[in-house]
Amino acid sequence: MVKLKRKGKKISKKNKNTHAFIFCQKTTGDSSPKILGGKIKRNYKLLEERIKKLEQLVEIISRGKYQWEATFDAITSPVMIVSKDYNIERANVSFAKISGHDITKIIGRLCYEVFAGRSEPCMGCPLKETISTDAPVSCLLTNKIRKRDFEAHAYPYVLEGNGVDAAVMYYRDVTEEIRLQQEAMQQEKMAAIGLLAGGIAHEINNPLGGILAFTQLLMRDVKDNDALLHDLKEIECAAMRCKKIVSDLLDFSRISKEKEKCLVDINPLLEKVLPFISGDLKSLNIDLIFNKAKKLPQILGNPDRIQQVFLNLLTNACHAMPHGGTLRLKTEADDNKSVVVTIADTGVGISPDDLNKIFEPFYTTKESSKGTGLGLSIVYRIIKEHNGQIYVESKLGKGTKFTVHFPVA
Repeated sequence: MVKLKRKGKKISKKNKNTHAFIFCQKTTGDSSPKILGGKIKRNYKLLEERIKKLEQLVEIISRGKYQWEATFDAITSPVMIVSKDYNIERANVSFAKISGHDITKIIGRLCYEVFAGRSEPCMGCPLKETISTDAPVSCLLTNKIRKRDFEAHAYPYVLEGNGVDAAVMYYRDVTEEIRLQQEAMQQEKMAAIGLLAGGIAHEINNPLGGILAFTQLLMRDVKDNDALLHDLKEIECAAMRCKKIVSDLLDFSRISKEKEKCLVDINPLLEKVLPFISGDLKSLNIDLIFNKAKKLPQILGNPDRIQQVFLNLLTNACHAMPHGGTLRLKTEADDNKSVVVTIADTGVGISPDDLNKIFEPFYTTKESSKGTGLGLSIVYRIIKEHNGQIYVESKLGKGTKFTVHFPVA
């Protein structure tokens, strides 16, 4: 307890109230100690209530701030608040994780530098439009971010209190969605072309057989030095080429039946395929490196159809290296869920424009006399029949890599 003093002397307990009254009288002008004491108590009580309300308000604000931050960081998609100058004002944990940056070091930096690793704004970014129109804007970014496709959503946001000068940017990863859409379109296209091809092939096969038969009969009748012999040989070559196309069409339209499938070991099957490309390997001066997994689970499939897949891919790889190179063949198991076969070459590569079209029927980058454009289409169809997946990566001048996944039986 504080002891009151007056002129260096202690004030007795008896005189404390008197001195308190004199002090309060001087400061408030109130002449009644009882009234004054009551007012002080009331004011103190009001002050306590106000402090309590302020404390409750601070607690509510703190809890709201924590909940907002927790909700912001709980969103699994990248979210950030960006100023009109593309500066990051706030970002969530998912944004930092995808961009590969420390979340404490990205505030104030340019969003397209941090998130996309670009030196200029992303193509199709809706930030400017949503600020100018004061309305939400959504669009698909036309450039990939970290090898993924994103759909960007921008919502107007007031940062400084002087009109819309920022936006809340939300990015939705649509990579898998786009892949599935393209795959569904490809399968529908393949099914339609398969039905058409099968009908056409059967109609062409009969007259084509007649052309070949009569051409070969005429070739036997003419003499070796006859001028007609050369023309007949040209007819025969053209007919044989048509026959090969018809055969490919029939393969393309054919669907393997479940009863034709059996348990298949990939390693022995690949070893049976390699002798078929040995001529190309020698003539083109190509080194083959075959890395076999020691133990591979079996897959369920049609051995002849699967063999056709790898023969086609290996032949294409050889033809992509006309001046020699290295062909790498590798088998491995992916967590006993799938068998993975990788075929990589060091050839000419495939341009980005052609990469999305290589599995389309009749699409080829080879000369008309060297390819029909059905090889990879047949490969794609057979792999899909076996519930597998095929992926391709390529760079011009550096080579191409095909990765095939077959589910374990």
